[in-house]
Amino acid sequence: MPLLPDSWSQFDTASRLLQEKRGVETWEWQGPEGHRLLKVHCQNETLFREEFEFLSSLEHPGLPRATNYERHSKGELYAREFIAGRALSDCFGKLSGTEIAQYFAQSLRALAALHHRGLAHGDLSASNIVLHPERGAVLIDLEFLSPRHRKTPSLRGTPRCMAPELFWGRPPTIQTDLYALGCILYALLSGRYPFLAEDFESLLQQHALEIPPDPTTGRPELPRGLGLIALRLLAKEGLLESHRGVKGGYGLTRRAQEITVGSIITALEGPIAITTCTTDSQGACEHEPLCPVRSHWHLINLAVRQALDSVTLADMASHPRRIQLPIAGHVSAPCAPSAE
Repeated sequence: MPLLPDSWSQFDTASRLLQEKRGVETWEWQGPEGHRLLKVHCQNETLFREEFEFLSSLEHPGLPRATNYERHSKGELYAREFIAGRALSDCFGKLSGTEIAQYFAQSLRALAALHHRGLAHGDLSASNIVLHPERGAVLIDLEFLSPRHRKTPSLRGTPRCMAPELFWGRPPTIQTDLYALGCILYALLSGRYPFLAEDFESLLQQHALEIPPDPTTGRPELPRGLGLIALRLLAKEGLLESHRGVKGGYGLTRRAQEITVGSIITALEGPIAITTCTTDSQGACEHEPLCPVRSHWHLINLAVRQALDSVTLADMASHPRRIQLPIAGHVSAPCAPSAE
């Protein structure tokens, strides 16, 4: 049994240990106050606080309601309503188009609720979505919930649903959550996740470079529009294509003259933004409501993106060309010292 303080005596009859990992015990409990999920973290660090504050501050059919939180000498304790139902991961390839569309929309609305608060889920997977008989799709595991664009101390997430930038240590964002939802939608349609490599490096390579086939190909009864949505959520810059076989490898999908430096940076690093407020991070900066220069940062960011998009891969491989910089009408020197 977990070590509980006296104030949590109502949970002393916790009925069933569901899981124990990373120093966290998860219990299912049913008593006078209802059916609860109880988490006990027996270390002196805060793990559940942000999850509790968010879930206790709103009522949403796609999210569980938090009921109790307390820190004590041995760690912290957290309780929320227990969501009974089957995991969405048990439904891959088994649902109708109408059911898939319904559960996808419900999951999307739950994500929007936390994105509206300036947060990112950070570990969305089909195992973390439960199908409640009355409420539909409910996001149940928000352990890695955090403000968008905040760096995490370690690699977090479910590898088969992780956007490439998370593998590289980038912080979670709206885009990384939507990418994970795209992986889930793809699996619901096709019966499997889009990328299935067994080792970590190969899986990262698939996420970063490969474009999966239409997930509705083997199920003609499904609306092709759902497949297009899944592929759109998984969209990359499409700079490379893979070739299998003895002489396999990767090649460019377009001519070097058609690939810009901006598209290369976006493919490797994500959206180009010199400050967080020039991306999707509304509410991520505490100075945002009173910031007098935010609109100017958008203009500067746009100028940087236009400059990067004006240089192609072919330009980078040739002699530097002379360009006109917007500085008092003067013509610049070459982009780099000439070899001549």
